[in-house]
Amino acid sequence: MATDRQIAETVARCVGIMVHYYNTGRAAKDRKLMGAEVQVVAAWVKELDLDDAATNRDIFNPVRQELLARYESKVASDLFVRFLREFEALATERLARA
Repeated sequence: MATDRQIAETVARCVGIMVHYYNTGRAAKDRKLMGAEVQVVAAWVKELDLDDAATNRDIFNPVRQELLARYESKVASDLFVRFLREFEALATERLARA
């Protein structure tokens, strides 16, 4: 089971990735780098063995709230949707291989 510190650090890492992506101008190369970074974090979160409810509560909701605190609603929502797509891409890729 994940500790509170592991969760907090994971949220901070996710927010940091998305802030860096936003600040670099969101070019194609930046999108690829962001996607790779988010998928690395997603793989690590999967290793924590959190169920879907815990992942939503402990990872996704805090990331969304932090993005909303930093950016206007539209920007934060767009960043969060992009984050979720990349996060879930790892699960989709693994299912396709099975």
